[in-house]
Amino acid sequence: MIADFEDRNRVIAHEAGHAVVIWATPSFPPVTAINFYPAYERADCALPFYPEPRDVGGYLEFASVFMGGCAGEMHALGGFDRVVGSDMAWGLAVAGVVRLMDKLPRGRRKGPPTHFRRVLPHGLHAGMKEFLNLAYDLAIRRIETHHEAYGRLRDKLIIGYALGRVEFHAEEISEWLGPRPI
Repeated sequence: MIADFEDRNRVIAHEAGHAVVIWATPSFPPVTAINFYPAYERADCALPFYPEPRDVGGYLEFASVFMGGCAGEMHALGGFDRVVGSDMAWGLAVAGVVRLMDKLPRGRRKGPPTHFRRVLPHGLHAGMKEFLNLAYDLAIRRIETHHEAYGRLRDKLIIGYALGRVEFHAEEISEWLGPRPI
């Protein structure tokens, strides 16, 4: 079990964030499981497959799923300390593909500084940073729009984990989230 209470809540908020963003993204299949690996102090949100994006909007949705973990932590805990390496790697890979397509946003948007200033590699293409911020904003909007479903899932995961469960299956996750939004 993840011993530290704060770490446990952060990991659960993170995985619930991924699950809700996936659930709220119609082009993605339903989550098949949420697994916690206490010996390794890590977790994952499993999918049967990843859909193949066909355009920039599809790539943005794809990247938002990886940013969903940070968005979940932000929604539940008011911030995130770090971006999980695998999430950032996938997000950067997706942003890199979009850069190769020459479809990245031009210029800087007005508003608050980048969410990921502390964690993005120095010298990263400004358009890739902007793309990741757009993906993060999409993830946050999906979680905030469906905050009740997010809260139900997070609460059920907290209770189940406290009772010693480390694996949650598709049927119960779907029941806790409710019908997928259209």
